[in-house]
Amino acid sequence: MRFYIDNKECDYIFFRKAVNISDDFIQSGFITPEGLITKNSNPKLFNQYSKMVSKNKCQYEMVTFLSDEMKNIIELLSNDDAYIEFAYSEDFYVLPEIEIDKRTLKSLNFYIDFGVKYIINKI
Repeated sequence: MRFYIDNKECDYIFFRKAVNISDDFIQSGFITPEGLITKNSNPKLFNQYSKMVSKNKCQYEMVTFLSDEMKNIIELLSNDDAYIEFAYSEDFYVLPEIEIDKRTLKSLNFYIDFGVKYIINKI
């Protein structure tokens, strides 16, 4: 993964990420009554649900989450008086930025949008 942080003289942290095919930027998962099921949290159940989805027989919808690694980076970069701005692009000349308020970061679920909504979930 490739990252850089651009710290300006203000109360913001600017976070940028270059896309690489091998990057684990997002992960798939299932929200079930038992909680969030991802490949990392429960590989056997995740694979079972994935097979059921391919046959249109899964009762749970497959959703896309930011990867645990990305969530950890967000939390490490954040502090009580800072905002985080996300930029995601295959081209560093075109970097749409997403601002995440600290109050939002502390909430159970929040969404960032790079054209697609990804979920950061702290179950």
